[in-house]
Amino acid sequence: MALPEQGVETCSRSFARACCNSSSPRCQQVAQKKGPADMEHFSKEMWRQCGMRVFVLSAWKNEQGEVLVGMHDDNEDLGDGDSFMKTKDWEAIETVWQEYAQKQFGAGAQDRGRHVKGGQKRIRKPAFELEADGDGMPVLLDITKTKLEEKKAIVRAFLTLHYRLCSGNDKAVIPWSAIIHSQDDFVVRTFLLADVNLKEPSKLQNWDMTVLLNFWYAQQEAGECPTFLFKAWKNKDGEMVLSVVSS
Repeated sequence: MALPEQGVETCSRSFARACCNSSSPRCQQVAQKKGPADMEHFSKEMWRQCGMRVFVLSAWKNEQGEVLVGMHDDNEDLGDGDSFMKTKDWEAIETVWQEYAQKQFGAGAQDRGRHVKGGQKRIRKPAFELEADGDGMPVLLDITKTKLEEKKAIVRAFLTLHYRLCSGNDKAVIPWSAIIHSQDDFVVRTFLLADVNLKEPSKLQNWDMTVLLNFWYAQQEAGECPTFLFKAWKNKDGEMVLSVVSS
């Protein structure tokens, strides 16, 4: 069913306020403070006026110039609907959106939060910083007593640092969707276990993360360097480029 012209204006008026075309500090503040409320209003109006369900992906720069990304889902509060984020495997979408935001804004995209109906709940991925050795390579720690979420953060930090070293770009974002489809174009199998494929860390099972981290840590402790390397990276034109790091 087509939405009447007046209805389109009503639905989009509030949402448009958060979509200013300026990178000024004022617009950055508006995007961060008013964005979630405007997206909720937009979702409800689209459902009320034309029976349309909406899942919103957003990206903006904060006052520090960092690119942040977010997701907004009100579907479980609309009719008899279920939450898209709670019932579907959607995190591959998040990864692709982060890649897109990074390219559009020219900076590394960070996951700022996911807004789900039932309160504006913000879920943040734990940040983890790894120390580097004399060659700038990330150094792993013993993970014997490490919890699941921290393991995910360690794998993410470890692989992100290696990818940025490979590309020579300290803001590069790993193109997980491309790696899933053609892992051998990015990594030499020597640095992986035969039965474990790379995925975005949030998609890895606890067993996979544990054996990978233990494998890399054992090589590191045995003095087998490098413990890991990307052999190539994907540039903004989608072309594969050889690593700037020599193995």
